[in-house]
Amino acid sequence: MSGKIKTKKRQAKKRSISKTNGQSRNGKGRGQLVKRGRSQTEKVDWSQWKQYLSQRKRPKPIWKLFDSPKQAALLWSITNDVEESPLLERIENCYEAQTSRNKIDESFVHLFEILSQIDAPTISEDEALLLVAIASLMPELAGVSSEKQWYAALNELVNIVERCSLSDADPWTIQLVKIELPLTLAYLFQQVAKCEALGNVAVAAFNQQLDKLLDGDGWIHSRHLGICRPILAAWTRCWYLIKNLESASLDRDAQIQWEWFLRQNLRLLRGDGSQMIGGPVADRWCQPFFTAAIKTSTDPEDRKLARLVLATGSEKPKTTTYDRGTYSEWAGAGVLQNRWSRKSAKIGLAVDANRMRVEVCRGIPLLTVDQLAEVSINGRTLCSEENWDETCTHFDRDVDYLEFEIELEEDYRLQRQILLAREDEFLLWSDVLLGPDTQRMDYRLQFDFADEISVLPETETTEVYLQKTKIHSLVLPLGLPEWKSVKIDDRLTGGNDYLELNRSAFGNNLYAALFFDLNPNRSKKPRTWRSLTVAERLEIVPPDAAVAYRVQIGKQQWVIYRSLADTGNRSFLGQNHSCEFFVGRFARDGNTEELLSIE
Repeated sequence: MSGKIKTKKRQAKKRSISKTNGQSRNGKGRGQLVKRGRSQTEKVDWSQWKQYLSQRKRPKPIWKLFDSPKQAALLWSITNDVEESPLLERIENCYEAQTSRNKIDESFVHLFEILSQIDAPTISEDEALLLVAIASLMPELAGVSSEKQWYAALNELVNIVERCSLSDADPWTIQLVKIELPLTLAYLFQQVAKCEALGNVAVAAFNQQLDKLLDGDGWIHSRHLGICRPILAAWTRCWYLIKNLESASLDRDAQIQWEWFLRQNLRLLRGDGSQMIGGPVADRWCQPFFTAAIKTSTDPEDRKLARLVLATGSEKPKTTTYDRGTYSEWAGAGVLQNRWSRKSAKIGLAVDANRMRVEVCRGIPLLTVDQLAEVSINGRTLCSEENWDETCTHFDRDVDYLEFEIELEEDYRLQRQILLAREDEFLLWSDVLLGPDTQRMDYRLQFDFADEISVLPETETTEVYLQKTKIHSLVLPLGLPEWKSVKIDDRLTGGNDYLELNRSAFGNNLYAALFFDLNPNRSKKPRTWRSLTVAERLEIVPPDAAVAYRVQIGKQQWVIYRSLADTGNRSFLGQNHSCEFFVGRFARDGNTEELLSIE
């Protein structure tokens, strides 16, 4: 990153969120709804108030703050539950009424009745969105309702904000009710003392939520990745509302946190604009939404990267930018990537307790893993009640690398190594089963295909292709022989929607690895791989103590070594290594260039 970006990150680590006590600038507390003016208790004439709301030029209608004329900003990245809600039509009607697509009349007053039916402690997502929609329509509703109805509705909206705790609600609902709703009221009715005070409290709450939900580098916890897009949409709308408030503003540290959150959302983008490891809501793409979000960043680097990952067709940039991946242990989330571009190789991870979700993309999503490998010892399946523990991370220009470990029953451990070779464009996926003694070990792991991805096996050899309308990846099973004519129990098989690796061994430890070639053009070239003999003190080392492999695709070659027992000075291909894990490429002069070495 540039020097400016690094500075921004250091500042984010030292952020200090300011707090307010709910007081507005003019000292008002939570009193009656009054209009600010020469007399703070001056009663506003209803007819004058209605005329003022209908004729005022400022503030602009909320929908005009966003460059999204064909879609209500409130409906950016909504969840499936909201899409199927009977309240959705009412939310859309509110937007149409604001934009004069459906002229507002007395029939809209029925929205006020909904307010009295909402139970504040148990507000649902669709109800929260409808509350914000009603609040945004309040200036227009003044023209078709009585004074008593209108002020009762405004008081009810304020009361909902004040009495709604939402302690058990998801973060998205909290953002809508406790932040976006009061900010909407404060923006539209900055003359009303109580609305202004609510806005100040909401700005402080926005600062606090950025601190609470993010890790300091913009990563939201993995358990919330399913609603990451809705939260991003809500925070984008809130950012614009805060920017246009007279009585409050976003503090500098919060802005830095916000920009890092934007950056990580750019990392999570697939080539089609959907979100990695995010669930059904993440599949929806809205260009105006991301355009509005990126405009909130003061960092030109964010806008540059957005052009790289969002541009299509003739707008596609001619260059790409290399950047290391990132992983947050606190959030249990991260992305390994080889460059910033729509077609880059990406590995998305979400780790929460003993659940690990991994998605492999090469422009388009290829496959996912969302389960613990099935491990059996002498026919008995081992379970785990422990959590995944991050044991090693390494990011440099050559590789992005993550290593995790989880304890199984009977003193067995399962290590998972995920290595993305950035310039070499391959993924090395390794599971290492480590046991206390010699036993019969069986291992099975299933990868689920993304939509329309299928497996294309070779007829005589054990590798397979991942294809859609064309080949996107080549998968080599490193521990299996190259030729199917060699009869063993180990196998790499594929079904209509899955790819499955099965390994068996008799020993203390087992290494199960797949080599994914993420360069589609190279995947079609001739290839070969084989196990290498590993020796120590002139004796051959058994495969439950150490393994090594040589892989060649086209003219490129790599070597992979993993020690499964105590490390020692071992040799293969005429080279000595005393490390635990080594990955290297063969240079043109025949020497091995190190990509990664772990002691």
